[in-house]
Amino acid sequence: MKNDVGYLIKSINDKLAARADAELKQFNLTMSQCRVFLYLSSRGGQATQKEIEIFLDVAHPTVVGLVSRMEQNGYVTCWPCEDGRNKYVKLTPQAAVYLKGMFVVLCVYMIGRSVNEITINGVFGSGGDTMFDVYSLAVTMWGIAIPLAALGTYRFHWPVIVVYACTCIDEVGKIPWTLYHFRKYKWVKDLTHTGMEQKEKS
Repeated sequence: MKNDVGYLIKSINDKLAARADAELKQFNLTMSQCRVFLYLSSRGGQATQKEIEIFLDVAHPTVVGLVSRMEQNGYVTCWPCEDGRNKYVKLTPQAAVYLKGMFVVLCVYMIGRSVNEITINGVFGSGGDTMFDVYSLAVTMWGIAIPLAALGTYRFHWPVIVVYACTCIDEVGKIPWTLYHFRKYKWVKDLTHTGMEQKEKS
């Protein structure tokens, strides 16, 4: 049933996973591959495919596919174990640098994302102000984040992590504007039938 708590939790989890995969796509990564990243990092940068299989609780072919794609993208190196039936998987130096930088940026980004999701989509939306999200996205994303990332990539040749930080700056950049708008209380609209009728008459 769609009103069941378990169904709702599963639905939220699927949407969050889809959102995370979309954010990580520019790194040629998925959420599952990031879990492999984190596991390898917690193990000193190296583990076997069998250990990864147990950690993820997935079938062996799934792990083989994940690791193979990560190896193709230069994030890990693999070599056979002594018995020949397993493989060692190790993070490359490039992957270690990307991992640290990416998660620092994501930590800051998620602070802004959390504040804005609750305030803009929750508070402002419930108050009847549905246009602030449009204005803020137009300015911070299309006016700042995307042009800055494009300049950093094609004009100034900034490092990958810096360019990635530019693409995430829109959520952090919205916080002062969001809080200012919240304190002004202009987001409070009269959504009653009487209020709507008076607005139409005026």
